Amino acid sequence: MDVVSVIGKDEVLLLAVARVLVLLTWKRELAIRRAKEDNLRCLFHMLRCQAGLRTERTQASIMLVLRHIIEDKEALKAIMRNGIRTWLQSRGSRQIDTQSFVRHNHHLVLRDPDAFVEMVNELCKLTRYYPHLSQQIAIKETECPKPETESKPEAGSDPAKETEEPAKETEDK
Repeated sequence: MDVVSVIGKDEVLLLAVARVLVLLTWKRELAIRRAKEDNLRCLFHMLRCQAGLRTERTQASIMLVLRHIIEDKEALKAIMRNGIRTWLQSRGSRQIDTQSFVRHNHHLVLRDPDAFVEMVNELCKLTRYYPHLSQQIAIKETECPKPETESKPEAGSDPAKETEEPAKETEDK
């Protein structure tokens, strides 16, 4: 982070440094290490030195670095689970081939390919498999809630009294 003093008002250099930091913090372990070494202060100092200049692209890169630091594996999986489920349910009953599925969810694949594969295995199934044709993917059927077979007590009746009455009958016999 010694490059901070060299950047000054150079927008191009700041953007280049921010993009390199995005790549360096792609793995969460490295991102946390970068955060512990007082590099966040330097990162914000670089952005502060650019006050008044156009920094939209740099801000986006810095936001990615912060996201890499904050998001853990479980948070990422929850985001992917929600995104995949929403995307598949929005398609209704239309058939979806695996290529278009990956193409439309590329942003999730790029965030963490291993977590994406894990979430797809958890949520999706191939509807049919033909070795030389495009594969169709669908959301797995979730367990349907069991219908309630017990009758609900009426609003005026007391369930405790109903259980006491059969007990009294057996005592009388």
